[in-house]
Parts: sequence; structure tokens; C-alpha cells
Amino acid sequence: MPTPFKAYAFQGRIPGDYRQLLLPEHHVYLQQLPAECVAIGIACGEKPAALAVLYRDPGSPEGKLQSFVVAPAWRRRGLGRQLYKMLENWALQQQLKQIHVEYLAPAAAQLEESKAKPAAGLQDTVSVPARFLQACGFHIPQPGIYVWKGSLKELVQEPRGNRLQLTSPFSVTPFYELNDIERASIKDRVELPYPSILDPFTEEHVIDQEHSLILRQNGNIAGWITVERFNNNTVLLKTMYVKDSCRSKGWGLVLALEACRLLEREGLYENWIGFVEASNPPMARLAIKQLSPLHSVSVEVLWRTSKSI
Repeated sequence: MPTPFKAYAFQGRIPGDYRQLLLPEHHVYLQQLPAECVAIGIACGEKPAALAVLYRDPGSPEGKLQSFVVAPAWRRRGLGRQLYKMLENWALQQQLKQIHVEYLAPAAAQLEESKAKPAAGLQDTVSVPARFLQACGFHIPQPGIYVWKGSLKELVQEPRGNRLQLTSPFSVTPFYELNDIERASIKDRVELPYPSILDPFTEEHVIDQEHSLILRQNGNIAGWITVERFNNNTVLLKTMYVKDSCRSKGWGLVLALEACRLLEREGLYENWIGFVEASNPPMARLAIKQLSPLHSVSVEVLWRTSKSI
């Protein structure tokens, strides 16, 4: 006899027994649903079996799939496809035209094969989320952000990392020591032509100005790395830039290691996390080349895809 399933739509609040299906990173955000979100749950008898949450961009005909989980006991039974179809029907009733999805998945093998040209041809066709989304009509997922993370202690003890040290004529100073003339020279981007996504003054109020560092060559600014608190145990390496003449010689990695050594010595955090936008291919290539050989570093990719409905 077929197992009876029932579907429910939730707005405002997800019932407690369905919250167990939320991904850990969504626990706080989605326990109380924003007004722009709708959730659809499927139950087998009285037990929650699947849950999906869709965010509707106000004033736009686009939505974003915030969460989509099928309980392990109910996978591979077509329940996910059924749930997605319900969600898409609701989206059509709301006159949405497109649905976007982002998800994290490992990419070590793909990155190893694409060191020469990351973000140019790299696709996710093998992971479980990718296969499911393509079965629902989404495009092949493309990389959006490369994410590296690891232990600060293990990173600074890496044999290769120990060999990479600042040498004359390079030095570092805390971010807060920038004077007005230096700040103006960074902002005009003439001597340091960095892309806008690496602007060190973006959200300056949240960065740690004591542990963010300015790289200097013969006393002149050659680059920077900004850091901020990610959570109680983790520091985010937020933006990093070194000028062209320093980039090919690995001074970006030296600068990042110098910041991590300082943080590890002071015992402020246990872990670090850093990211590079796929829309910045030169930086992505550099990060992959320099970080891939480090055994303590793991990598994931924030994949993106979409579907017109």
C-alpha cells in the first residue's frame, strides 16, 4: 500500500518538528520566516519528511531557493521532485519568472583539473545537488565563490608556509596606521589598480584594524589584507590584494600567512576562512595555485544555477 504523504505551506513560522530539517546555517534565520519567504513541508503520517523554503525578491519576478532538504529515510523515492514541483507551482501562481539556487559542495578534483583556468569551464555535473537540480530543469551549476578554510595552527606549521617569510625590502604595518595621504592614494587606484571587490574600505567599520595588515615595499604600499570576526572560533580573511609586480612571486600568500601567524600567536581564533569570487579569475587562479599544495587547507565552491519558469 503506498505511503500517504501530506503537503503543508508555512508562512511566518516553521513548526518545531520541521525545524530539524533546516540546514545548520539556516537555524536562526529561518526559524522565524521573513515575510518574503514561503515554506512547503511534506509529512509521512505525522513525521516531517521534506522541507523547502523559497525567498521572493520584493519587486522582482525572481526567487531564490533558500533551503531544500529531504530526510534521509525518504530519499530516492521521488519525494524531492514532488516537493520541487509544488514549490514551482506556487512560484508560478506568484508570477515569478526565474528561480536561483546556491549551494556549497567540495571541488578538489575539479579544481585540480582546472588550475590553469579556474572559473573558465569549471562546472558541477557530479554532486548530488547538481544531479537533482538538473533533473528539475536547472542549468548546469557554475562556480560563484571559491571558499578555503582550515586550522590557524596547522596552517602556520605547514612546511611550505614556514619557508615563506617576509624579507627585505618588505614589511607589514597594522591597517589603522594608514595616514590620510595613503588612504587617498589607495582610493584613487592609480598606483594600485585593484578591482572594486577588493576595496579595503568597504564595510571598514567591521574589519579588525589591528590585525588587518598593509604590505609595504621600501616603505611604499604594495598591498593589504583585511580580516574580521566570522564567529567565536573563526576569522574571515576578507580582502587581499598585492600589486602586479609582487603577485607572481607569491607575496600574497606570504601576506596572508603573516596575518594568520599574528592571529595564531595571540590565540584569538582557532580557524580561518577565506574566499575568492569566481568573477575575479586572476585572483582565483593565484589562490588555487598557492593554496592547493597546503595539506591543512580544504576547499569548497559556492555553486550557482538558475531556471526560468
